[in-house]
Parts: sequence; structure tokens; C-alpha cells
Amino acid sequence: MFTTSTTALPEPDIMNIFTANAVQPPVEQEKESKPVKFKTMIHINDYNEETNTSVIDKLLENEKIHNKTETWNRIDKTVKTQKLHEFAEKYGKDNSLPAKEIKVLKKFFSESLSKNKLQKTKEVLYDKDRQIITAIPALTFNQTNRNFTLRVLDAKRVSTIKSLTPKRIVNEITEEN
Repeated sequence: MFTTSTTALPEPDIMNIFTANAVQPPVEQEKESKPVKFKTMIHINDYNEETNTSVIDKLLENEKIHNKTETWNRIDKTVKTQKLHEFAEKYGKDNSLPAKEIKVLKKFFSESLSKNKLQKTKEVLYDKDRQIITAIPALTFNQTNRNFTLRVLDAKRVSTIKSLTPKRIVNEITEEN
């Protein structure tokens, strides 16, 4: 290893300053070999499986209650499908539809949800206290084709024909000449 001398250095000149600073012996420190202690959540907290599962169960119950009291546009897609299927059963009984047409209505609701229809609160009247669909105002049943459709109920929508210029009557111009 390196040895250090306790003798005084000669008068500093530029070469001696660089070499004296570059060759300094390393300072040896005592290496303390203390074992590293790892702490996990089990060691820090008194881990008890029963209390942990009960806390998780309480959280899940609170979230389930919170999810059920949400408005129609905040409900999960699977819950929407279930609610629409319940409404299809009720609608079929009220209008005395056969089971085949109720099945068609359920399929129609599933396709409508996948096409992002029936997403807004205006499109579905949902009672969040009782957690049921009271009505779907846009739903119509075509008696001749025996199928279901959703009408456009938006009053803001203006027909494109109304915005076109009126027809010119060419006959009047030719008669005057």
C-alpha cells in the first residue's frame, strides 16, 4: 500500500503541488459490519389477517353502496346491461309482448349500449333511489316490422332541408318573356 512521510515538503512549485495533491494516501476507516435490518409491513404493524380482511370487506361494501346510488351516466356498463334487461322484462309484461320479442328487445339494448346509445341521462329515466329504469322515452316499437327503434328526441336538431335555399320557380320567368 501507500506509505506516508512526515517530512516537510520542499518549497512548493507548480509541479510539486500537482504531484503532492494527486498522491494522497487513502484514509482507512473502520468498516463496521452491522447487519442490514429489513422491515416489512408485517414487522412494523401487528399484522392480523382477520382485521385486514374485515377492513377490505368494509371498503368493498362501502364502494358497492356508493356505486348503486350513482346516476345513470356514472353506472358501469355491466350494471347498465342488467338494468336494461330488467326493464325489458317489465316492458314486455306491461305491453303483453311474447317472450321472443322480449329477447329481441334485450338484444337491441345490448347492441345499443355497444354503439354508445342510451348513455345520457336524458335518454334513460333512471330512479337512483329505487335503482330501476322507469322509462326510455326514445324507445318505439314498430308494429309492421315487429322491431324496436330509438327515435331522436333532441329538439335542437334542425332539418337540413330547412336550411337550404327555397326553390326558384322557373315557369314564371319563362311566361313573362
